[in-house]
Amino acid sequence: MKKNNIPKEDKITRSSFSGSKKAYIEIPNSDIKVAMRKIELRDHDRASYYVYDTSGAYTDPHYQLDLKAGLPKLRANWIENRNDTMELPNPSSTYAKSLSLSKPRVAKSNQNVTQMHYAKKGIITPEMEYIAFRENQNLEQFLESYPEYLKQHKGQCFGANLKKGFITAEFVR
Repeated sequence: MKKNNIPKEDKITRSSFSGSKKAYIEIPNSDIKVAMRKIELRDHDRASYYVYDTSGAYTDPHYQLDLKAGLPKLRANWIENRNDTMELPNPSSTYAKSLSLSKPRVAKSNQNVTQMHYAKKGIITPEMEYIAFRENQNLEQFLESYPEYLKQHKGQCFGANLKKGFITAEFVR
């Protein structure tokens, strides 16, 4: 890359998407908040509609941006509560040490810390709950406003036990 093409300062797009805003929906009986994009609809009676928001914290106007600090560690408590990882005393690479990053975590001896491992053991993790809630895209609120959508063809469930078309954490597992 030519030197004159290198940006002089760190830049990242922070602007919102037209007609929408970042929204967080809390999973009932949980400390989990799922990021969504709330789209304001103009042509319908409905005021808004929720969809995935994979833009991360950077499009959240309340997030204090610090590119060197990294993203918020949303899963930190979930991982710690499982008690199958441990914190290393410091990063192993010289580069990571120079960034003053938080201490890395590794699996404890004889532990497997993958989502597949938990799933095979029948454990539903907060990550699985998050995914199920996100997949439903606030469907419950939508169906309260538009119950006629429940009258549509149910589709093929392929053996999954889905409550009224909702993706469950068990289904994700």
